[in-house]
Amino acid sequence: MSEHAINKKSNENAPKYILMESDSANIIISIVILFVFQTLLVALISSLY
Repeated sequence: MSEHAINKKSNENAPKYILMESDSANIIISIVILFVFQTLLVALISSLY
């Protein structure tokens, strides 16, 4: 019975860590995409003028 409770507790904690890691990864990816998009936009504008 106690072993099952320990397994349940560890299973509840695991998704939170995965969620936190994916959130930080999403923030990094978003920053990279915005930086690349901004660079492309500046390159496009400078090529037009």
